[in-house]
Amino acid sequence: MSENQTQLFGQLFSESMTETRETVPFEKVATREEAANLAGFPVWLPATRTDLPQMLGVLKGPALEFTASGDRLHTFLDTLGRADLELPQRLDGARIAVDIPASVHTGYGECFSPDRPEEPDWNNCLMLVQVQAPTVVTMPEFDPGELVVLALQVAGMSEQDALTLTETVDWRTSLVIPIERNSMDHEEIEVDGVSGVLFSNPSSSKHPESHGLIWLKHGIVYGMQVFSDRYTALDLANSLR
Repeated sequence: MSENQTQLFGQLFSESMTETRETVPFEKVATREEAANLAGFPVWLPATRTDLPQMLGVLKGPALEFTASGDRLHTFLDTLGRADLELPQRLDGARIAVDIPASVHTGYGECFSPDRPEEPDWNNCLMLVQVQAPTVVTMPEFDPGELVVLALQVAGMSEQDALTLTETVDWRTSLVIPIERNSMDHEEIEVDGVSGVLFSNPSSSKHPESHGLIWLKHGIVYGMQVFSDRYTALDLANSLR
């Protein structure tokens, strides 16, 4: 989750959260076969990259149960100056269970090297995350996607943009692929034969402009970030094998 989403859900659930399965710390592996065995699903890598990953490993996510507090969320939104945002109906007092499966993290280029230089060659850096879509169960039943729309608005998106994003790419993607405040410039785009979203992130003091992609295919969420142009991002995404 992004920092904004973590804050939002923390305000909702911090007093009632129960961890029914702990997070397993990031485990480095040497091959995609090892990663697949740990994660429990086939692992894809970009065929257009001829170099080996500088980072490859698996993070096994937690399973959580909590009770939503409308009062806590109203207070949190007030402090952000966003009291105008409406809470989903049937949210207050709802019991929610979230299961975050294992994710595979792959990093290419000097940015992820153990001997990373002070000024790496950002144009050659690539981050790829792949994870099975998380499951969310609510009681009483309501659409958890409404909470994701709310979190995206807290991050700075308009309501319409947040709705469009969650309709273009399954809302569950944003539970496992962070969407930060500076990633508001986005568009729907075809990735590997399915609908995805392309984000443009402005440069900062830490890194140059980057482009990110999020898409869902065959129950697997993919997130990719490159520090080069959008065409490179798409070529890399479409080359996953």
